Amino acid sequence: MWAWLNDAYFAGTDSVNGTECNVWNFTSVKANLSLCAVGDMPLRYFTQTYGALPGANVSAQSTTAIFKNVTVGPPSSSDIEVPKTCYGKPMVCDEDPGGRYLSKDFFIAHPEDKFNISNQDLADVLGDTIFTCVDVIRNNTQKDEYSLISHYRISLDTRYGIYALCNGYPGQCIERDLFHVGREAAFGFKDLAGQCANNSDIGNWYSMPSAGRCESRAQLMDGTCTWLIEERVKTINLTCPFEERGMLKACYEYDPKKPVFDAARIIFENSFASEDPAKGGCKDLGGPTF
Repeated sequence: MWAWLNDAYFAGTDSVNGTECNVWNFTSVKANLSLCAVGDMPLRYFTQTYGALPGANVSAQSTTAIFKNVTVGPPSSSDIEVPKTCYGKPMVCDEDPGGRYLSKDFFIAHPEDKFNISNQDLADVLGDTIFTCVDVIRNNTQKDEYSLISHYRISLDTRYGIYALCNGYPGQCIERDLFHVGREAAFGFKDLAGQCANNSDIGNWYSMPSAGRCESRAQLMDGTCTWLIEERVKTINLTCPFEERGMLKACYEYDPKKPVFDAARIIFENSFASEDPAKGGCKDLGGPTF
């Protein structure tokens, strides 16, 4: 973690929570690192890295860590113990109480000409409301070239695997289980990321590995695969809900008496429910059939 300090340069002093500390910086083509410390005691650690997950556009990611109540010495064995979930086969959930095979509605933001959802991450209504809200607010939408949102109806095996990070076109996924449909609560805000939990309060994110894609319902039912596209229901311009229907403003609204992102979710849902602007609907732009 601190090997880079051998090549760092002294950049003056700063103050962290009222304590003066020495600043040591390191710069390279892939990272900018900075440590503010008193002697050997770290107070603030800043990292800025340049890169991306496989298939994703290169971007800068920054984090700042503030150290408090630091204990000097070797870590305890429990602190560095590898979780049991890392051993053996990846965990798979029991089937949904509603049945092993269910038909569900999924949504995905994507570039104009990218409709292949194999090795892509999708979401339910609330999950994609939260994803698109955060993505637009962070100005990632333009970087990722997301201009459309599509609604798919998919039949799937509800024995969910671990959610995989999938990026790029064609998509590439990172996870050990690339057969089962992956699932987690939005941003993983649950125990075990919400893989097998009831996430109706925060929404679900799903990963659709290409190795699990079915070509027929018979394949789905005999366990050869794990998910089957029934239809692309509707595709809309992302700007319709966000700019024309006021969703961007609604993304900032918070009412402790209502579910999270409730106002934004209603706008998102209405944009797909009809094409009537008076009802909050958005025009279907069409797309491939399955």
